Amino acid sequence: MARLHAAAQTVLEIIQRAANEGRDIRQDVRSRAIEFIHYDPSTAMMSIRFVGKDRFPTYEYPGVPADEVAKWIASRSKGRHYHRWIKDQWGQGG
Repeated sequence: MARLHAAAQTVLEIIQRAANEGRDIRQDVRSRAIEFIHYDPSTAMMSIRFVGKDRFPTYEYPGVPADEVAKWIASRSKGRHYHRWIKDQWGQGG
């Protein structure tokens, strides 16, 4: 695994602590495209709620490693990161 930058490493530590405690992570984000990111480390299931999506507002992405979620949560632009690294790599897309 590549070395994470400091912010992503901090997020990864939070995710790992939550996993050890049997909890999941829900992160509200400041984004014009994404309302929140939810991650269950026990199943590696990531869910994303998109802003303004009334019919299918939440999408699920199975098998996402915790370090990928950490990089996304720590990214400056959630929408850009989603389109570049998440959408086609991990699942159904929004």
